Amino acid sequence: MYKRLLLLLVVGYGLFAHSQQLPLVYDQEHTGIHFAVPEMPG
Repeated sequence: MYKRLLLLLVVGYGLFAHSQQLPLVYDQEHTGIHFAVPEMPG
């Protein structure tokens, strides 16, 4: 039982250590300029 727990911890740490973090600030703002203006009801 302890071998399974140890294996799980080692694999989990390996995956956690190599994961990428999401950027908190982006270089460019998404303004939606490439989309057409939607038609609004009258």
